[in-house]
Amino acid sequence: MDEAQFDRFADEYEALQAASVRISGESPEYFWRYKVVDLARICAESGVRPRAVLDFGAGVGNSVPYLREQFPSAGITCLDVSRKSLSVGEQRFSGAADFAWFDGGRIPFDDATYDVAFVACVLHHIEASEHVTFQINCDLHPVDPARCSPDASCSIRPVWRLLERRINDLLAGITLADLMHQEAQIYQIVGVTAET
Repeated sequence: MDEAQFDRFADEYEALQAASVRISGESPEYFWRYKVVDLARICAESGVRPRAVLDFGAGVGNSVPYLREQFPSAGITCLDVSRKSLSVGEQRFSGAADFAWFDGGRIPFDDATYDVAFVACVLHHIEASEHVTFQINCDLHPVDPARCSPDASCSIRPVWRLLERRINDLLAGITLADLMHQEAQIYQIVGVTAET
């Protein structure tokens, strides 16, 4: 994850996002809100009442109003590698959330600091091999801190490495233009059949 890459788009992120979803007929706000509403539904169904929510890859904070709406008593922390994006978000939503920078490596909070991590429209910016996605799960569901260390033996790591290799191989062969095709054509492009 390259901070400079994301900093370049911080000021115009909303306009870029509006242009990218225009074909759907919906506003960007629709997409920002429904994902948070889904998260709130999943939490309710699971009996989770978050006291602290981590918005991982928060960018300019577009999910903050909806996180605040759905989790009014929870502390919300927006985490991102782009200081410029965080600055824009903090100006827009001052007092509604905390904004924290991280270097794209280790998440700078103690394990179990957050009850829920909201990760939307982010993972396509992260190589599956990056430790961060694995760490988010370990941080939310700590077992033994020593087992989640990159240097420790971990029973899930071989499976994770296989999955990340397959995901990276698949994504390397797909372009944004490919995704403009109909669903049936996408099945052919990725080499799977639709399950009925």
